[in-house]
Amino acid sequence: MIYLINMNSGHSASAHEVSYNFVQAQGESHLCPPAFRIPILRRKILSAEECQLIRDQILEKESEITSQHTSTPIAGLTSGLTTLWSHYNVLTWSVPEQVGLKQRLFDVYREYLQLSEVQPFKNQIQCWANALRKGAGLERHLHSNRPITAISGHLALNTTSAATLYHFPFVMKCSQTQTETYCLKLESEEGWVTFFPSWVQHSTMPYQEDGIRVTMAFDILAEIAKGSPIPFDTGN
Repeated sequence: MIYLINMNSGHSASAHEVSYNFVQAQGESHLCPPAFRIPILRRKILSAEECQLIRDQILEKESEITSQHTSTPIAGLTSGLTTLWSHYNVLTWSVPEQVGLKQRLFDVYREYLQLSEVQPFKNQIQCWANALRKGAGLERHLHSNRPITAISGHLALNTTSAATLYHFPFVMKCSQTQTETYCLKLESEEGWVTFFPSWVQHSTMPYQEDGIRVTMAFDILAEIAKGSPIPFDTGN
């Protein structure tokens, strides 16, 4: 488990304890307001071969999905799979089912709850794909746009230089330099999944390579919701 907010050096606070925090900015140490620890969990759950299979199916279905539905702008994007996130669920597709992806996500979900000292709850999961071409990125956003959204995450299906930034909650607007200072930067690494609270604001740096940056994202919901969620209580 890693934390978006790091406690003072040497401090042994529990997950529910509050402490002042220090952030390094421009060579100086700045005292920031007290904040609860914000848990972020990363685990590798897919092999390179499995990532390739899922990636191929996403790109194969991309034109079909984008031609059948109307986009809703989100995180700076006006078209593509991300803007149609509620119209489909990748976990119901044949390849993710064949590799047992839902169960693997469920296993990490249970670990995340245990490390966060949170009891399991009745839930569903909504899962969609992101396919970013050269020059595209995701602007700062969050998934907690409704009270029932509890835990979110994303799964990288190829390794790229376009990292994901998790922004400190006490810095709402800042310059580009400050943005990369007041955040946790996690590289996009093939097969690695990241779990985080749905209300954490995050963004994706612009993708500057040839090819396509393919990821999956998901929300774990505390009750039935609109869109295409499926049961996630047992993982099977």
